[in-house]
Amino acid sequence: MVSCPAYPDVSWMKRYKVILVTGCHRAGTRFITRVLATELNRRFVGEEMVGNVEVPKVQKVMGEEPCVIHGPAFFRDLNALDGDNVLFVFVHRPANEIDKSNRMSGVGVCKYRPEEREEKWRNMKLQNKADINYHDFENHPFWVDQAARDKLRENLPPNINSRKELIHETNWKWVKRAT
Repeated sequence: MVSCPAYPDVSWMKRYKVILVTGCHRAGTRFITRVLATELNRRFVGEEMVGNVEVPKVQKVMGEEPCVIHGPAFFRDLNALDGDNVLFVFVHRPANEIDKSNRMSGVGVCKYRPEEREEKWRNMKLQNKADINYHDFENHPFWVDQAARDKLRENLPPNINSRKELIHETNWKWVKRAT
């Protein structure tokens, strides 16, 4: 009998110096970036650490140590970041879940449809591409199920005024732990 891991094996990605995780905003790209950084024992680099859409800053980080970069904001610039040692990973998640997440986070409706971004991804000519489905990692230790996420939203700490502030504070805790 063959045993299957609880979530996909990503060890093959170690051959790339840089892994840039992209996809639709609210598709779980930050979660997948954290998972990959941990599983591959790489530095986690959040968008906020490289100026969100500042390509020169990303290129500088890419020239340093091996890392996994959270980069949905860099989607339109992927060709400028392409190279032999770079793997681009697109996170797929059902559009209805992305829409729900956008509404709950206060973002509202995104300026593009998830289907449009996925179509652009399929047509991009990049040297190294991979696809990951968000729900394939439901058994990863970092996964927080929907009931727990709902409870988190209901019980915001007194010093946090919104879910967005809570997410920002939580992300910085992750950044500090990963760097």
